[in-house]
Amino acid sequence: CGASHTPSTPAKRHTVSAVVDSECRTMTVTMNAGNGHAHSNVRFAVWSSAGGQDDLVWYTAKNGGSGSWTYDVDLARHNTTGTYFIHAYGNSKQNLVAHTTAYVI
Repeated sequence: CGASHTPSTPAKRHTVSAVVDSECRTMTVTMNAGNGHAHSNVRFAVWSSAGGQDDLVWYTAKNGGSGSWTYDVDLARHNTTGTYFIHAYGNSKQNLVAHTTAYVI
């Protein structure tokens, strides 16, 4: 298994990263909100490019403190290879704060 990650496109100075484990079973998605950006909750919308958004799943991130939010995505819930799109939403599903892509080989 191999994976590559495209740096996130920051919005409101937030960043998102995605790291795939060596067996391609999970992808750890992390958003860093930076100083001064408080969120009561963060959700990640994750889907693969195969089939459009037919495998889109919303994940509620865990607050790691200091503006860091994370979730371990089970890749079995999605198509297991190819490009993945990850959007991070703060406080509501209408408040996109950052996004990135990851490629799972």
